[in-house]
Amino acid sequence: MAQLNCQIFNWNVRGLNDGTRQDSVSELVRNTSATIVCLQETKMQVMDHNVVRRTVGAKFVNSYVVLSAEQTRGGVFLAVNEDFFDLSDIVLTSNAITAQINMRADGTRWQITVVYGPQGEAAKLQFLQELKNIPPPVHNRWLILGDFNLIYQAEDKNNSNLNRRLMGAFRATIDHLRLKEIKLNGRRFTWSNQQDNPTLTRIDRLLCTPEWDLLFPACFLHSLPSLMSDHTPLLLQGELDHHHSTSFRFENYWTKMEGFQDLVQNIWNRPVASALPMKRLHIKMARVAKAIKRWK
Repeated sequence: MAQLNCQIFNWNVRGLNDGTRQDSVSELVRNTSATIVCLQETKMQVMDHNVVRRTVGAKFVNSYVVLSAEQTRGGVFLAVNEDFFDLSDIVLTSNAITAQINMRADGTRWQITVVYGPQGEAAKLQFLQELKNIPPPVHNRWLILGDFNLIYQAEDKNNSNLNRRLMGAFRATIDHLRLKEIKLNGRRFTWSNQQDNPTLTRIDRLLCTPEWDLLFPACFLHSLPSLMSDHTPLLLQGELDHHHSTSFRFENYWTKMEGFQDLVQNIWNRPVASALPMKRLHIKMARVAKAIKRWK
Protein backbone atom coordinates (compact mmCIF):
# COMPACT_ATOMS: atom_id res chain seq x y z
CA MET A 1 0.00 0.00 0.00
CA ALA A 2 1.09 3.59 -0.65
CA GLN A 3 0.90 4.36 3.05
CA LEU A 4 3.85 2.08 3.71
CA ASN A 5 6.05 4.56 1.79
CA CYS A 6 4.97 7.48 3.99
CA GLN A 7 7.61 7.94 6.70
CA ILE A 8 7.47 11.53 7.96
CA PHE A 9 10.47 12.85 9.89
CA ASN A 10 9.97 16.07 11.85
CA TRP A 11 12.58 17.96 13.88
CA ASN A 12 13.58 21.39 15.15
CA VAL A 13 17.29 21.03 14.39
CA ARG A 14 18.53 24.25 16.05
CA GLY A 15 20.56 25.14 12.97
CA LEU A 16 21.90 23.44 9.83
CA ASN A 17 24.72 25.86 9.19
CA ASP A 18 27.60 23.44 9.70
CA GLY A 19 28.50 20.06 8.25
CA THR A 20 28.30 18.17 11.53
CA ARG A 21 24.66 19.11 12.01
CA GLN A 22 23.83 18.27 8.42
CA ASP A 23 25.45 14.86 8.85
CA SER A 24 23.47 14.21 12.06
CA VAL A 25 20.20 14.85 10.24
CA SER A 26 21.36 12.70 7.31
CA GLU A 27 22.06 9.77 9.62
CA LEU A 28 18.59 9.91 11.17
CA VAL A 29 16.89 10.29 7.78
CA ARG A 30 18.82 7.29 6.47
CA ASN A 31 18.29 5.11 9.55
CA THR A 32 14.55 5.77 9.66
CA SER A 33 14.05 5.42 5.88
CA ALA A 34 12.22 8.77 5.98
CA THR A 35 10.47 9.74 2.74
CA ILE A 36 9.16 13.15 3.89
CA VAL A 37 11.46 15.44 5.91
CA CYS A 38 10.23 18.50 7.81
CA LEU A 39 12.81 20.66 9.61
CA GLN A 40 12.44 23.82 11.66
CA GLU A 41 14.90 26.50 12.80
CA THR A 42 17.39 25.81 10.02
CA LYS A 43 18.96 29.25 10.67
CA MET A 44 19.88 29.37 6.97
CA GLN A 45 18.94 32.06 4.49
CA VAL A 46 20.02 29.89 1.56
CA MET A 47 19.89 26.09 1.20
CA ASP A 48 21.27 24.97 -2.14
CA HIS A 49 21.31 21.51 -3.74
CA ASN A 50 24.63 20.63 -2.11
CA VAL A 51 23.32 21.33 1.41
CA VAL A 52 20.10 19.43 0.69
CA ARG A 53 21.99 16.44 -0.71
CA ARG A 54 24.28 16.27 2.33
CA THR A 55 21.42 16.77 4.80
CA VAL A 56 18.68 14.49 3.46
CA GLY A 57 20.07 12.65 0.42
CA ALA A 58 20.04 12.72 -3.38
CA LYS A 59 16.43 11.49 -3.67
CA PHE A 60 15.22 14.80 -2.15
CA VAL A 61 17.29 17.25 -4.21
CA ASN A 62 14.61 17.91 -6.85
CA SER A 63 11.63 18.04 -4.46
CA TYR A 64 12.16 20.49 -1.63
CA VAL A 65 10.95 23.89 -0.39
CA VAL A 66 12.76 26.39 1.83
CA LEU A 67 11.32 29.17 3.97
CA SER A 68 14.44 31.25 4.55
CA ALA A 69 15.63 32.32 7.97
CA GLU A 70 15.76 35.99 8.85
CA GLN A 71 19.51 36.38 9.23
CA THR A 72 20.13 33.42 11.59
CA ARG A 73 16.64 33.22 13.11
CA GLY A 74 13.99 30.74 12.07
CA GLY A 75 13.81 28.89 8.78
CA VAL A 76 11.62 25.97 7.66
CA PHE A 77 12.46 23.12 5.26
CA LEU A 78 10.24 20.54 3.55
CA ALA A 79 11.50 17.79 1.24
CA VAL A 80 9.99 14.64 -0.22
CA ASN A 81 11.54 11.56 -1.79
CA GLU A 82 10.89 11.87 -5.52
CA ASP A 83 10.47 8.10 -5.86
CA PHE A 84 7.21 8.31 -3.91
CA PHE A 85 5.89 11.89 -3.96
CA ASP A 86 5.47 15.12 -5.96
CA LEU A 87 5.11 18.59 -4.46
CA SER A 88 2.79 21.21 -5.95
CA ASP A 89 0.72 24.32 -5.07
CA ILE A 90 3.45 25.59 -2.75
CA VAL A 91 2.60 28.58 -0.55
CA LEU A 92 5.04 30.33 1.79
CA THR A 93 3.71 32.44 4.65
CA SER A 94 5.50 34.16 7.52
CA ASN A 95 5.94 31.03 9.65
CA ALA A 96 4.91 28.08 7.48
CA ILE A 97 5.31 26.13 4.27
CA THR A 98 2.14 24.68 2.76
CA ALA A 99 2.11 22.31 -0.21
CA GLN A 100 0.07 19.61 -1.90
CA ILE A 101 1.62 16.14 -1.80
CA ASN A 102 0.83 13.74 -4.60
CA MET A 103 1.44 10.07 -3.80
CA ARG A 104 2.91 8.49 -6.93
CA ALA A 105 1.69 5.00 -6.06
CA ASP A 106 -2.01 5.78 -6.47
CA GLY A 107 -2.35 9.51 -7.21
CA THR A 108 -3.85 10.36 -3.82
CA ARG A 109 -3.36 14.02 -2.85
CA TRP A 110 -3.17 15.63 0.57
CA GLN A 111 -2.00 18.92 1.99
CA ILE A 112 0.90 19.43 4.36
CA THR A 113 1.80 22.52 6.38
CA VAL A 114 5.14 22.70 8.21
CA VAL A 115 5.34 25.41 10.87
CA TYR A 116 7.85 27.11 13.11
CA GLY A 117 5.96 29.21 15.64
CA PRO A 118 7.41 32.55 16.77
CA GLN A 119 8.28 33.86 20.23
CA GLY A 120 6.34 36.62 21.99
CA GLU A 121 2.64 36.69 22.80
CA ALA A 122 1.60 39.12 20.07
CA ALA A 123 3.57 37.21 17.43
CA LYS A 124 2.04 33.92 18.59
CA LEU A 125 -1.49 35.30 18.18
CA GLN A 126 -0.61 36.55 14.68
CA PHE A 127 0.78 33.09 13.89
CA LEU A 128 -2.49 31.44 14.91
CA GLN A 129 -4.38 33.82 12.63
CA GLU A 130 -1.91 32.93 9.87
CA LEU A 131 -2.87 29.27 10.26
CA LYS A 132 -6.58 30.14 10.10
CA ASN A 133 -5.97 32.08 6.88
CA ILE A 134 -4.42 29.12 5.04
CA PRO A 135 -7.09 27.82 2.63
CA PRO A 136 -8.07 24.25 3.49
CA PRO A 137 -7.75 21.75 0.63
CA VAL A 138 -10.87 20.80 -1.32
CA HIS A 139 -10.37 17.16 -0.35
CA ASN A 140 -9.93 18.18 3.35
CA ARG A 141 -6.94 15.86 3.83
CA TRP A 142 -4.54 18.08 5.75
CA LEU A 143 -1.56 17.48 8.05
CA ILE A 144 -0.09 20.40 10.05
CA LEU A 145 3.13 19.70 11.93
CA GLY A 146 6.26 21.23 13.36
CA ASP A 147 7.40 23.34 16.31
CA PHE A 148 4.37 25.44 17.27
CA ASN A 149 6.05 27.06 20.29
CA LEU A 150 2.63 26.75 21.92
CA ILE A 151 0.73 24.35 24.13
CA TYR A 152 -3.05 23.97 24.42
CA GLN A 153 -3.42 21.93 27.62
CA ALA A 154 -1.80 22.01 31.06
CA GLU A 155 -0.44 18.47 30.75
CA ASP A 156 1.83 19.68 27.93
CA LYS A 157 4.11 21.33 30.52
CA ASN A 158 5.77 20.01 33.66
CA ASN A 159 5.10 23.09 35.79
CA SER A 160 2.23 25.49 36.50
CA ASN A 161 3.72 28.52 34.73
CA LEU A 162 0.98 28.63 32.07
CA ASN A 163 -0.31 31.30 29.72
CA ARG A 164 -4.01 30.45 29.74
CA ARG A 165 -4.83 33.05 27.11
CA LEU A 166 -2.45 31.56 24.55
CA MET A 167 -3.52 28.04 25.43
CA GLY A 168 -7.15 28.98 24.80
CA ALA A 169 -6.29 30.69 21.51
CA PHE A 170 -4.33 27.65 20.29
CA ARG A 171 -7.16 25.32 21.30
CA ALA A 172 -9.66 27.53 19.45
CA THR A 173 -7.49 27.45 16.33
CA ILE A 174 -7.30 23.66 16.45
CA ASP A 175 -11.07 23.49 16.72
CA HIS A 176 -11.56 26.08 13.95
CA LEU A 177 -9.42 24.03 11.55
CA ARG A 178 -11.13 20.75 12.56
CA LEU A 179 -7.84 19.21 13.68
CA LYS A 180 -7.05 16.33 15.99
CA GLU A 181 -3.68 15.55 17.51
CA ILE A 182 -1.83 12.41 16.47
CA LYS A 183 -0.85 10.54 19.62
CA LEU A 184 2.85 10.54 20.47
CA ASN A 185 3.95 7.15 21.77
CA GLY A 186 6.69 6.65 24.35
CA ARG A 187 7.23 10.27 25.37
CA ARG A 188 5.23 13.04 27.03
CA PHE A 189 7.39 16.11 26.30
CA THR A 190 9.38 17.13 23.20
CA TRP A 191 11.47 20.07 24.45
CA SER A 192 13.67 20.77 27.47
CA ASN A 193 15.54 23.89 28.54
CA GLN A 194 18.23 21.46 29.76
CA GLN A 195 18.63 23.05 33.20
CA ASP A 196 19.26 21.16 36.46
CA ASN A 197 15.58 21.60 37.27
CA PRO A 198 14.31 21.58 33.69
CA THR A 199 11.20 23.02 32.15
CA LEU A 200 9.69 20.40 29.86
CA THR A 201 7.01 21.08 27.27
CA ARG A 202 5.34 19.47 24.29
CA ILE A 203 5.55 22.13 21.61
CA ASP A 204 6.44 19.84 18.69
CA ARG A 205 3.34 18.07 17.44
CA LEU A 206 1.40 16.70 14.48
CA LEU A 207 -2.23 17.69 13.89
CA CYS A 208 -4.52 16.36 11.17
CA THR A 209 -8.07 16.58 9.85
CA PRO A 210 -10.40 13.58 10.18
CA GLU A 211 -10.10 13.06 6.40
CA TRP A 212 -6.30 12.78 6.63
CA ASP A 213 -6.68 10.40 9.57
CA LEU A 214 -8.94 8.16 7.46
CA LEU A 215 -6.24 8.07 4.78
CA PHE A 216 -3.68 6.85 7.34
CA PRO A 217 -5.78 5.02 9.96
CA ALA A 218 -2.88 2.93 11.26
CA CYS A 219 -0.23 5.67 11.44
CA PHE A 220 2.17 5.53 14.39
CA LEU A 221 4.09 8.46 15.87
CA HIS A 222 7.13 7.99 18.07
CA SER A 223 10.26 9.84 19.18
CA LEU A 224 13.90 9.31 18.27
CA PRO A 225 17.09 9.99 20.23
CA SER A 226 19.42 12.90 19.50
CA LEU A 227 22.18 14.78 21.28
CA MET A 228 22.23 17.67 18.77
CA SER A 229 19.09 19.62 19.71
CA ASP A 230 16.98 20.36 22.77
CA HIS A 231 13.99 19.24 20.69
CA THR A 232 13.05 15.59 20.19
CA PRO A 233 13.02 14.25 16.62
CA LEU A 234 9.67 12.67 15.70
CA LEU A 235 8.90 9.96 13.17
CA LEU A 236 5.42 9.29 11.83
CA GLN A 237 5.04 5.96 10.07
CA GLY A 238 2.10 6.06 7.67
CA GLU A 239 1.23 2.45 8.37
CA LEU A 240 2.82 -0.29 10.41
CA ASP A 241 3.26 -3.61 8.66
CA HIS A 242 1.04 -5.98 10.62
CA HIS A 243 2.18 -9.01 8.64
CA HIS A 244 4.90 -10.01 11.05
CA SER A 245 7.93 -11.77 9.69
CA THR A 246 9.91 -14.33 11.63
CA SER A 247 13.11 -12.59 10.51
CA PHE A 248 14.76 -9.96 12.70
CA ARG A 249 15.77 -6.52 11.41
CA PHE A 250 18.04 -4.39 13.56
CA GLU A 251 17.77 -0.57 13.45
CA ASN A 252 21.00 1.35 14.12
CA TYR A 253 19.34 4.19 16.02
CA TRP A 254 18.06 1.80 18.72
CA THR A 255 21.53 1.76 20.30
CA LYS A 256 21.13 5.45 21.21
CA MET A 257 17.73 5.08 22.86
CA GLU A 258 17.31 5.09 26.61
CA GLY A 259 17.20 1.61 28.12
CA PHE A 260 18.57 -0.26 25.11
CA GLN A 261 22.05 -0.98 26.49
CA ASP A 262 20.67 -2.15 29.85
CA LEU A 263 18.16 -4.43 28.11
CA VAL A 264 20.80 -6.14 25.98
CA GLN A 265 23.20 -6.52 28.91
CA ASN A 266 20.55 -8.07 31.16
CA ILE A 267 19.39 -10.55 28.54
CA TRP A 268 22.93 -11.45 27.42
CA ASN A 269 24.08 -12.16 30.99
CA ARG A 270 21.30 -14.63 31.75
CA PRO A 271 22.70 -18.13 32.38
CA VAL A 272 22.71 -20.74 29.61
CA ALA A 273 22.65 -24.46 30.50
CA SER A 274 24.54 -25.73 27.46
CA ALA A 275 28.34 -26.08 27.56
CA LEU A 276 28.68 -26.02 23.73
CA PRO A 277 30.05 -22.61 22.66
CA MET A 278 28.09 -22.36 19.39
CA LYS A 279 24.84 -23.39 21.06
CA ARG A 280 25.41 -20.91 23.89
CA LEU A 281 25.97 -18.13 21.33
CA HIS A 282 22.85 -19.12 19.38
CA ILE A 283 20.68 -19.11 22.53
CA LYS A 284 22.01 -15.73 23.65
CA MET A 285 21.48 -14.16 20.22
CA ALA A 286 17.94 -15.54 19.96
CA ARG A 287 17.08 -14.26 23.44
CA VAL A 288 18.36 -10.77 22.64
CA ALA A 289 16.50 -10.64 19.32
CA LYS A 290 13.24 -11.72 20.99
CA ALA A 291 13.68 -9.17 23.79
CA ILE A 292 14.41 -6.31 21.35
CA LYS A 293 11.34 -7.21 19.28
CA ARG A 294 9.21 -6.81 22.38
CA TRP A 295 11.05 -3.66 23.48
CA LYS A 296 10.83 -1.78 20.18
